[in-house]
Amino acid sequence: MFPLKIWIKAFRPLFFTASLLPVFLGTGLAIKQGQFDIGLFILTICGIVLLHGGSNLLNDYYDYKSKVDTKDSYGSSGILVAGLIPASQIKTVGLICFGLALPIIFYLSYLRGALVVILSIIGILGGCFYTAKPINYKYYALGVPMVFLLFGPLIVIGSYYVQTASYNHQVLLISIPLGLLVSAILQGNDFRDIEHDSNVEIKTLAILLGRELAAKLYLGLVSLAYLILVWLVLKGVITKWALISLITLPYAFNNMSLVRRATVNSKLNVQQIDLQTAQLHFKFGALLTLAIISANFLG
Repeated sequence: MFPLKIWIKAFRPLFFTASLLPVFLGTGLAIKQGQFDIGLFILTICGIVLLHGGSNLLNDYYDYKSKVDTKDSYGSSGILVAGLIPASQIKTVGLICFGLALPIIFYLSYLRGALVVILSIIGILGGCFYTAKPINYKYYALGVPMVFLLFGPLIVIGSYYVQTASYNHQVLLISIPLGLLVSAILQGNDFRDIEHDSNVEIKTLAILLGRELAAKLYLGLVSLAYLILVWLVLKGVITKWALISLITLPYAFNNMSLVRRATVNSKLNVQQIDLQTAQLHFKFGALLTLAIISANFLG
């Protein structure tokens, strides 16, 4: 049996916040409406973690099989390249994770209706075919927009629906800033990997845009998240307490400055830009969720 710490690394749990924060946000919006079932919340968390973890394993597997992951790669867990776990076991455990999520999906669908199944199928297909053939949309510059949809509106709306059995267009609007920041995680990753990905002949959005425009897209995604948040507050879509998320701006400016400087100095170390952006996403999303829940008591 392989050491537990190696399997933990393979699952890449540090990035689970990208899927968990949307669950918290969607649930927080349901709490604002006076609806919350802790059992449904726990099941949603378990299902999301299984799907995200399974997707991470399968994406590593297919990147490895496609020879996209090498010793010089930064984005993957590095487990397969290092030969720490056989590729077949990574694939098997990834599929098992998907299989374990199915009873949760079916139970929630039994309680809440077919929409849960539809959203879950979209999530499963999106997670699996990120790198799996024949779609492998990551290799065709669709990673960033798909990640926005999957880890933004899809999970937020789904989590809200599980609690309330209803749809609210304001939930869609409120999910956008978080979706933009999670897509910035991938854009930062792709910006960093432009040279490597070009050598293995895949086409990310960063490669198609070129280094300068790819950096501008990263800056735009991060900036727009904050601008839309302010707009939502001004329009009364979301509580004024949501502006507390603006205290994360120094972290955003630091990340944007690093990416901007890296356009003129390609040797600048941006190896951790995806992790730094994930940390920004977590801080922003956590504060936003707390603000929404606390607004019931603060007015």
